[in-house]
Amino acid sequence: MRGRIASYLLIVVLLTGGCGHQESPVSLPLSEKEIQEAISYGTAHSQETANELLSEWTVDLGYEQGKGRAVLITPFARVALLAWQAARKGEPVNRRVVEIALRQISEVMVFRVSLYGDEPNFCRQARFELVSGNKQFLPISSYVPVYGDFTRDYYIVATGEVKFNRKDIPVDDLVKLQVTIPGTK
Repeated sequence: MRGRIASYLLIVVLLTGGCGHQESPVSLPLSEKEIQEAISYGTAHSQETANELLSEWTVDLGYEQGKGRAVLITPFARVALLAWQAARKGEPVNRRVVEIALRQISEVMVFRVSLYGDEPNFCRQARFELVSGNKQFLPISSYVPVYGDFTRDYYIVATGEVKFNRKDIPVDDLVKLQVTIPGTK
């Protein structure tokens, strides 16, 4: 009986996050004024599509084999997207969600990518690299599905996400995302 009670207590402690454990403070990458500007931006553009909302952060090389688009999800864009989603649902922006999202993105550089090919599994071999100055960085994580989806124009599209550690990348540096797919131009 005692062992069972101890097991239940251990489960409760684990589920509640331990004994008074506090999250270590992480400084947010945006000031309060910038957060408000991003919320206003997202709310004001709530009638647009997500692609239209994020167009300022997008490089689009076209819609055919060997081409694609990449969206840099900056902290400002992330908050604007959260505000856009809330406004489309007719709900207020949840500040706690905004702060969690900003903490998650504070140390990474995130790209959402859409790649176009002609074979269902072309995206399986996609490789990513970030070039900053004369340095190259490999992603800390990347996800592109094993098989892409057919489009109405008989191309295959694969949409995913690539993350880089921003620790060694200067804040104001020009960066270039390189995508290599062997066997594709």
